[in-house]
Amino acid sequence: MYALADEQGRLVMKFRNGCTNHDLSGMEQTVKRLLAGICFLAEHANIPLEQIGHVHMALAGIDTEKDRERLEAALRHTLLGAVPHTVENDLWIAFFAQTSEARGAISICGTGHNTGVLMSNGQRLCMRANRYPLGNFGGGRMLCDCALNAAFMSHEHTGDPTLLESHVAACCGCKTLDELAQRVMESGFTYQYGFELPRLLDELANDGDGVARDILADAGRIQAGMTGRMIKYAGMEHKSLPVVLAGSIYCKGTCQALVDAYRAEIHRYCPEARVMILDREPVEGAVLCALRQLSSCLAYGDAERLTIRMREFQPPVWEGEKG
Repeated sequence: MYALADEQGRLVMKFRNGCTNHDLSGMEQTVKRLLAGICFLAEHANIPLEQIGHVHMALAGIDTEKDRERLEAALRHTLLGAVPHTVENDLWIAFFAQTSEARGAISICGTGHNTGVLMSNGQRLCMRANRYPLGNFGGGRMLCDCALNAAFMSHEHTGDPTLLESHVAACCGCKTLDELAQRVMESGFTYQYGFELPRLLDELANDGDGVARDILADAGRIQAGMTGRMIKYAGMEHKSLPVVLAGSIYCKGTCQALVDAYRAEIHRYCPEARVMILDREPVEGAVLCALRQLSSCLAYGDAERLTIRMREFQPPVWEGEKG
C-alpha cells in the first residue's frame, strides 16, 4: 500500500500496487513497483517527484542490513535515488500505525512471521525473519504445511485422526489427497500456499478438531514466546507494554485459536503486556515515519494528534496491478 500525505498529516490519496517483497517478486520487479507506485501518487496529485519531502519505504523482506543495501543500490539508478527516503522492514510501520507509545513490541504473522521490540531509548531489536532453518517459526505458509502434514499423516495412519484428512483436498481444489499430493510435488511443494488452509484450520478447530486446534495453539504459543523472550532480553518484562499484532493471520480473524494462544503465552513473559490487534492500515505508520524525518522535533506524543488527523479523511484506494 502507498499513501501520500501533506505536512499536516492529512492523507491525500492511497494506491495499492502488488508485492514489494524482493524475496518473492525479485529485486528488479520490486524496484519497478516501488517506482511505479510513488510516481503514480505524485502524478495524480499533480506534485513533481522532486517536491516530495520524504519517502518512507517499509517493506517485507528487508530483514538484514545487506537486504537494505541491495535495495538502496538498485534504487540509486532510478528517479527515487534523488528523492530523500528511508528503507526499513515493515515491522515498524505497523507498530507506529497502532500506537504512539515510545516502547513496545510488534509481531507480524501473514505469509511469514516476524517480531521486534522497540526500547525506550529508540533502539530496535529484531530477528533475521528468514525461514525456519535460520531461526524463524510461524506464518501462513507454515500453517499451510502443517495442515497438509496432519492430513496426510491421518490418511496414512502415522498420526492422529483429524478432519483435515477429509477437507484439505477440496480446500486446495482437488478431488482426492492423491491428486493434491501430485500437484504439491509438481509445484516444488508450493502449490498449497495459494489456498485458505489457515482459515480451514480455524474452522475445524472451532468444530472441535483437536489436531487443528493444536496446530494453531502451538503456532501462537511459539510466536508469542519469540516476542516474549525478546522483551525479556531487552529488560522490559516488568513494564506495561503495547504488543501490536499485525498481518492477515492475526487481523482477519481467520485463526482465533492462534491469537488466543498468543495472548495467554505473552503474559507468561510480560504480565502487563497489552495485546493490540492492528485495526488500521500499516501505511499510516509509514506516513508518521516520513513526517518524523521532515521534523526532527516531532515527538511520539504528537503522533496521536497526527493519527487523528489521518482519520478525518480516508481517501479511496486506487488499485494497480495484482500479485
